[in-house]
Amino acid sequence: METVAVSAKEDIQKEETKQEVHQPVHVKQTETSLNVSELENQAFFTDNVFYDGKEVRLFVLPADKENIQVMAAGEGSAFGKPGDRRYEGELLFYLADAAGEEAYLQDTDSASYSLNLSNEPFTVRKVGSQSILQIAEIVQSNGRELTLFVLDQGLLHAVSVDGERVFYASTEKVKVVEDLYLQTYLYFNGEPLGWQFQTYEWHPDEKKLSLINERELFIEDEWKEDSDWYGEGFADEMFDTFKGLIDKWHEIDSYVDPFPYRIFPDDLEDRLKNGYILDEQLKVGLSMTAYKAKYPLHLGEYEAEGGSYFSYPDGQNVFYDDYNGNVYGIELRGSYYKDTTSRLKQLLGEPVSDTADYPMSDEDKEAIAGTNYDTGDILDYEIDGYHVKVEYEGEEVISIYLHGGG
Repeated sequence: METVAVSAKEDIQKEETKQEVHQPVHVKQTETSLNVSELENQAFFTDNVFYDGKEVRLFVLPADKENIQVMAAGEGSAFGKPGDRRYEGELLFYLADAAGEEAYLQDTDSASYSLNLSNEPFTVRKVGSQSILQIAEIVQSNGRELTLFVLDQGLLHAVSVDGERVFYASTEKVKVVEDLYLQTYLYFNGEPLGWQFQTYEWHPDEKKLSLINERELFIEDEWKEDSDWYGEGFADEMFDTFKGLIDKWHEIDSYVDPFPYRIFPDDLEDRLKNGYILDEQLKVGLSMTAYKAKYPLHLGEYEAEGGSYFSYPDGQNVFYDDYNGNVYGIELRGSYYKDTTSRLKQLLGEPVSDTADYPMSDEDKEAIAGTNYDTGDILDYEIDGYHVKVEYEGEEVISIYLHGGG
């Protein structure tokens, strides 16, 4: 007798005829329902998700389970390796109350997916009070198509990304920042060569993402072509530096590629009076060894005039004396901050001096162009025995550097 393949859709239709539809407490989208125990056996992915303090169970399963295949030897490629489970086809999404026995089919789009099931293509991220489901499709060795769905008011909704159904990345990893931004990156292995970080802003009421910031870490042609100026192997060194930042982005959850989203603390002046900027445990004059032992995750250690410094994910560079190991300076990089120079002056008052009041001649500007002295303008402050130097360009704060002390 010939065996007839029964799709998941047909299973659902049979199950509907056997059970009475019960109204759930929180979730409902269609009249199509399945028992939770039935879904647990069929689902590719299940997780408990949240919205507005409510807990709901999510199930993702194939529309046609006959489309699940195992990659054979010789099929290995960027899309998987022999032995991996693959699925190509539509997906079905069900939601059930956390304590409910019945789950309801969500009326989502009928897009077809190409998934490596062995590569964990489903991820749930919490953004504010909402949960976002991410589905990652491998489209090439360094390319992913990411599709997002948000749970809102008990229903599952597709997320628009700049008007598109999907957005592209070179990793399944997406970082949630301040419950408002999502960050990932693209890798280019041709011309240009390098990485591009992309940061999106989340608009919960509209259930959409919009691209707000891009930063390129590309290998410039002149680095390779003009070795007399940049030095032999400079392009390779920069590639390794950029790759190191990508690795740190993956390794350190708190590290975000810089984009302006923070604001300076209102009590910044009081902090500076006490010899620190962000962390009271990190003060000028204290032991760098003790701080590094407590906070070992950093972006790198670098040489500086008069000592060395560690670069930390929170935007601080910590300078210390090589001889006694004590912190002698703390620099806060301004690339994470959206505050203006005007607001900083409101917090700190008028400076002792401002280099903008003494502009350089065109000849002097030309003489320092491209050197370490080619920086923005400087505001100098004396705050309770500490010296504070603010580098800025127009309304953009480049850095705040604290050192000295009484």
